[in-house]
Amino acid sequence: MITARKTHLTALVLVSALACATGLLGQDAATEDQAAKAAALAKATLNPIASLISVPLQNNFDWGAGPVLQLPTATDDLLGEEKWGAGPTAVVLKQEGHWTYGALVNHIWSFAGESARSDVNRTFLQPFVSYTTKTFTSFGLNTESSYDWEREQWTVPVNAFVQQLLKVGKPPVALQLGGRYYADGPSGAPEWGLRFQLSFLFPK
Repeated sequence: MITARKTHLTALVLVSALACATGLLGQDAATEDQAAKAAALAKATLNPIASLISVPLQNNFDWGAGPVLQLPTATDDLLGEEKWGAGPTAVVLKQEGHWTYGALVNHIWSFAGESARSDVNRTFLQPFVSYTTKTFTSFGLNTESSYDWEREQWTVPVNAFVQQLLKVGKPPVALQLGGRYYADGPSGAPEWGLRFQLSFLFPK
């Protein structure tokens, strides 16, 4: 998982799609079984690491664990750390009725890269909660907090978003629009940001 401190302001050319998409899947679902599958898919998109190995626990909690990698792919020295890194990651979540909530955590240590740059020793925390309606519209809140152990510095962006699941042709598509506020960060960090996400889904 690669984290970046720079916030990208994206042109919100598809904002109107969120307003007109409500109910499209509900109209398209011919049976309750199809509607249930669509609801499950809408909730699955809110899992921050859906591809991890998942093990059910008591009280309907699921958890997953796996590796996280950091690759030095930045095209500008100011935008990246020029370090290779790796570490463990884990997530625990519960989906109860219309609600999905849980937390993701990982830690990255650098093991190679530009020797003149600072080592990476960083913890990432992402608690999250979301509510999905009967028309497959989801409202969510999370943080993507990180703590830099080398600099003893927190970065705490708080994100609120709305997501709509709909069909464009055969594959379902998830559109997400959200805002971000930085509750804490290093000197010179951004104060706010916007995010637009388009996800093409290929359920089994």
